Amino acid sequence: MKLLFAALVFASSAFADTPAQIAADYHNKAAAALQKVNDTLEKATVPLIADLVKAGDTDGADILRAQMKAKVAGEPVLKPQASAKDLFKSYDAARVKALEPAMRAAIARIDAILASSDGKKLDVVTQLGKVRAEIEAGKPAMIPAPTALFKEWTYHMNATTEHVSGRIIFEKGGILKLDFSNDQSSGTWKKAQEPDTYETNVRGEKGLLKITGQTAEWKRDVGVRYLKAKDGSPRL
Repeated sequence: MKLLFAALVFASSAFADTPAQIAADYHNKAAAALQKVNDTLEKATVPLIADLVKAGDTDGADILRAQMKAKVAGEPVLKPQASAKDLFKSYDAARVKALEPAMRAAIARIDAILASSDGKKLDVVTQLGKVRAEIEAGKPAMIPAPTALFKEWTYHMNATTEHVSGRIIFEKGGILKLDFSNDQSSGTWKKAQEPDTYETNVRGEKGLLKITGQTAEWKRDVGVRYLKAKDGSPRL
C-alpha cells in the first residue's frame, strides 16, 4: 500500500503543470494559429509597399515593411502608414480571433494552478502573473531576454568627444529616427546575426551598429560614428 501511494505521489508530481510548460505550449499553439493570419497580412501588404516604391517613397516603403513585421510580432503600431490603416485594423481583429482558443486554454491552466497548493508559492504565482500578462496582451507567452538596444542615444563624430551632434531614437517595430538640427529623417533597424549588432537603413544607406554596454560604433558610408546611450533611457 505504501509503495502504491508513493508511486501515485511521484506520478502526480511528474505530471504537475508549471508556468514554463503553459508558456511553451501557448507559444507553440499561438504560432500555429497565427501562421495563416500572418501570411495573409504579408501578401496584402506587399502590393502597398510596391505602390510606395513606384511612387518614389522609399522611406514610406521601409516604414510600412517595418510596421508589418511589428504587427506579426504582436508589437503595437501607433501611427500606421496611411495606406495600411484599414488592413492593420482587419488584421488585429483576425489575430485576436485566431489566438482565442489558445488563450482560453492557457488561462484555464493558470487558474487551475492558482487553485492548487502551488498557487500558494510566491515564485510560482509571480511567474504565472508574467505568463498571463503576455497571453492577455496577445503575444506569445515568453519572458524575453534583455536586449542591448537602448531607445535613445546621443550621436558623436568620434569616440572621445563630448559634443553631441544629434540624437538617434530606436523604436519598437524596427523604426529608427534621426534628430539633428538639419536632419529630421527616419529609417529602419533590425537585429543582425552577430550578438548585440543591428543593421540599419537610412534613406537607402545601409549601416551596421555594434553595441558594447552603453556605447556603440555605427559604421556608415560617411565613416564610423559613435553613440552613447542617454541616461535613463529604457532598453527595447
